[in-house]
Amino acid sequence: MVLRYLQRVGGYLAAGLLILLCGCASPRSGSNGMPEWVRDPVSIEKQYPRRSYFIGMGVCGGASSRDSMSRKQAESTAVRDIASVVEVQINDTVEDHDTSVERNGQLLSQSVRIQTTKRVVTGILSGVEVKEVFFDERSLNWHALAVLDRTRAGAGASEAVAQRLARGRAVLDGLGQGPIADFMALRQLTQLSSELDRLAVALAMFAPSRKAAAKGQIESLQSDIVKQRMGVQSRATVRVVMHSSAPGALPDVLAEEARQALKEAGFTVVSVGAAGELQVDVEVNTATQVGAMRIYEVTSGAAFKLVEQDRTVAAGTIPIDRSSASRSGAEHLSRGRSLNRLADRLRMGITAMLNSEES
Repeated sequence: MVLRYLQRVGGYLAAGLLILLCGCASPRSGSNGMPEWVRDPVSIEKQYPRRSYFIGMGVCGGASSRDSMSRKQAESTAVRDIASVVEVQINDTVEDHDTSVERNGQLLSQSVRIQTTKRVVTGILSGVEVKEVFFDERSLNWHALAVLDRTRAGAGASEAVAQRLARGRAVLDGLGQGPIADFMALRQLTQLSSELDRLAVALAMFAPSRKAAAKGQIESLQSDIVKQRMGVQSRATVRVVMHSSAPGALPDVLAEEARQALKEAGFTVVSVGAAGELQVDVEVNTATQVGAMRIYEVTSGAAFKLVEQDRTVAAGTIPIDRSSASRSGAEHLSRGRSLNRLADRLRMGITAMLNSEES
């Protein structure tokens, strides 16, 4: 009887000792089971060496371990962490030779470069995997670990290069519809060419062995784009035609801003003998308030389209809203101020139309 009792107590002690030993060997150490990769991010390098992987970390506060929205936010942050590292490396490596244009205190070409890089990186991030997720009950934070295998990223970059090369060749094969339409198509290929430059850098980062094969194809397409653009740009002449159904002459600043947008895009603006027209239809609305004195509130907007041989190549609108509103006791003063406020918006709207990939 006593012997059996001692054996039973001994079994309990052995089981307890085994549990303690297992707990010490578990990777989830600490009072709240925090994994090593959260306590010591340097340890991640052991499992995912940086020569083979990009690593991203994400943290987001959450209400509880059942807070799935916060968990997803932490995972998204980890993926963006990888993307930001790749974007910086690409932008630091690519040499841009375009001229920066400052408008309203912003460098437009820099913005385009950043946006182009983001689009390139997004296209090759399909290989990102969220490897670990942990909720810290003590701090109420979600932690996420994401990795990008450089080999998978290299395959994604190669596929992205092939897609853009095919798209560029298709556009070049479709030229011949007229100097305006052709020049618009070639302007869009300028952005595609910039994306290819960045993808070439990505290939050098992720898959150096694939860069040489793509380099010749990229340079050949870029050379063809330049040749075609040089041949068609001198023939891409446009005249600006202003129209309004409202009574009264339109201020010269409207036509001048429209011409400026065309010139900045590379078109040649002429008065006669143009290959195409930029037709601008200005709309003016006048509301009258009668009280102690009569007040005129004028708002304005515009619709515009680039036309070649009775075919619309691109179109856009500037909606009537409060940004162009003007109030005065004199109708002509309200009208003039409203149209002058419209001028800058008109230039930006035409520029957006000319730069749109859907035009």
